[in-house]
Amino acid sequence: MSSKLDTCNECTVRKTSVFSSLNTMDLLPVSEIIQTLTLQKKEAVFYENDPMTDIFLVKNGVIKIFKSLQDGRQQILRLCGLGDVLGLDAIFSKQYFTTAKAVTKSMVCRIPKSDFLDVLYRNHKLSIKLLQTTSEELAFSQNQIFNLGTKTAKERIADFLLYVYNSQCDCEENPKKIDLLITRQEISELIGIKQETVVRILTQLRIANLIQIKGKEITLLNPSALSRIALHS
Repeated sequence: MSSKLDTCNECTVRKTSVFSSLNTMDLLPVSEIIQTLTLQKKEAVFYENDPMTDIFLVKNGVIKIFKSLQDGRQQILRLCGLGDVLGLDAIFSKQYFTTAKAVTKSMVCRIPKSDFLDVLYRNHKLSIKLLQTTSEELAFSQNQIFNLGTKTAKERIADFLLYVYNSQCDCEENPKKIDLLITRQEISELIGIKQETVVRILTQLRIANLIQIKGKEITLLNPSALSRIALHS
């Protein structure tokens, strides 16, 4: 067994909420069971009702989490980026509850469920952190419901753009650009507003010189102003 912690894996693991408070020695067992996977756009990480075999840490890119109906309709529940954990909600279940697919070319770190549970049982600090992370994800879901009921369409769009922007890997140069490789319809489903409203507000932000749009590539010209819009301040 290697005694050296890979710096790239350490970077990813430290940005993951479950592991962020662990020291290097605590991280070593986790790093040694990680396998890095590259996903192409639209490639699935796992499907709803598949056997639950692994959890995944997002190293870079954007992953969408969604549920499907029998008639083919889908509802996006969340977009996940750098540091997010996929499949954690099903860690004590036999099947995944949702489907996870890459929105952009992405990289994830795979940790086998059995190995993760072994580390969890041996590390009380990690167990407490897992409980904290679960609590934070519940709070996030509740906040999303709150936002859908209280924030204006413009505030939701600004919040969405900032979320995707902040989900980019900061190990590389960040030119303030994001690739919106989900459709306007998918954005509307995610944040709960009509597709035409999404298009209209993006146009308004472009005219106000807050963003620049080139195809599906958006450059955030003034992230601070977008933050003020998202926070209604």
